[in-house]
Amino acid sequence: IAKRPQKQGGRNEYGMGMKTAASWFGKKWTVVTKTRGSSEEYTATVDINALMNSNENEIRITAKNVEDKSHYTKILISDLSRRIQDRTLIKLIDELSSIYRSDINSGRITIRVNGASLAYELPEILTETIDGIDKVWKKEFSSYIEFDGTRYDFCGFVALRKIGNYKETGFALLRRGRVIVGGSEKNFKPAEIFGASNSFQSLRIFGEVYMDNWPVTQAKDAFDWDLDGLKEVFIDKLREIVADYIDKAKTTRKKEKEEFVQITVKDIKEIAENTHDDLENITDVIVEPKEEIKISQIQDENSNIIPSYTTTVKTLN
Repeated sequence: IAKRPQKQGGRNEYGMGMKTAASWFGKKWTVVTKTRGSSEEYTATVDINALMNSNENEIRITAKNVEDKSHYTKILISDLSRRIQDRTLIKLIDELSSIYRSDINSGRITIRVNGASLAYELPEILTETIDGIDKVWKKEFSSYIEFDGTRYDFCGFVALRKIGNYKETGFALLRRGRVIVGGSEKNFKPAEIFGASNSFQSLRIFGEVYMDNWPVTQAKDAFDWDLDGLKEVFIDKLREIVADYIDKAKTTRKKEKEEFVQITVKDIKEIAENTHDDLENITDVIVEPKEEIKISQIQDENSNIIPSYTTTVKTLN
């Protein structure tokens, strides 16, 4: 445990990720694996309680012949110490979709949760027609910085959202195809580029930056750059690259069209009854509305405008 692999050019650098994650979920876990072209299947079981009682530091690996020609690695976790609740599952799906966006969109891997395949889509990009030509506000870049005798390469893209969203802007920072910094409300948003949290550039600028040879922490949840000034040098270079997008975001004042609907008491009663039926059918799934209906007027059956209408529905605990 915690032995670094001989080859460290991929994502397996420290030899702890899978073991730490599996042990966090349960007290006992088993790895079953078979390589392509081999007839040998290998199995190793880590029982944390048994290891603590015996003080052993080695795990036995068993092998058996199998006729299956496929290749695979399965991790089976039992004696769970943590369980994923429904609300956490929704957040988990968003996190996995974002972290492994590069793998998913390239087709290299498929991630399924409860049988459903995960997907990741970029937000719609601002497009303008200038002199009869469509201008898509997205550009790719490739650059590097020299710091303390080491060259750090990075590339990616910057773009402007068509519909502003303060929570979903910022840069996702990836390393070797995996998001290190980024995700819903977790993107990289330095003040030198995005200004205040309610600025116009904070409303529209987003992008991805690939930083394969940059140092990361052991947990790979951050870049290891805070103490020596590397982060500040990177921010200055990135700000220089996206300067034109900062200027454009500051001058974009596109107001989103709000559509209002006229709704009657009969409509509200029907909505309430349908909502009540939907709630009673929901057991372990949380449904979040994607769109908001703005109500300008409420009328009764005689077309008289009334201020409000209240109905009661039973919710589930």
